Amino acid sequence: MVFNIILNLILIPLVGVWGAALASSLSTLFLFILNLMTAKKIVVIDREIVNKMLLAFVLSLLMLVIVYYLKTIIFWPLTIIVGGAFYLFGLWLFKILTFSDIKYLKTSLFNKT
Repeated sequence: MVFNIILNLILIPLVGVWGAALASSLSTLFLFILNLMTAKKIVVIDREIVNKMLLAFVLSLLMLVIVYYLKTIIFWPLTIIVGGAFYLFGLWLFKILTFSDIKYLKTSLFNKT
């Protein structure tokens, strides 16, 4: 909370409402890092899972770039399909998402037993 207040006092006079938004985002990130450090003391974090999450994040950034670029070239709803296909293909290519994962999701979502 103190971190958020200090950031607000610094950033709001500089950039107005954007400063408040930035202060909130940075405070949330700061709390996330603190919580992660505390959780790391209690729970063993699997590096493989963290690496897959980071790779999925990089793929999402690449999808952002592709969609942003394509929206000026093709009809914008198609960019959503192309971006989603790129993301899913990347997840499959780097073995983050497997066919057994898709089968499990399908079973979990559509079976009403």
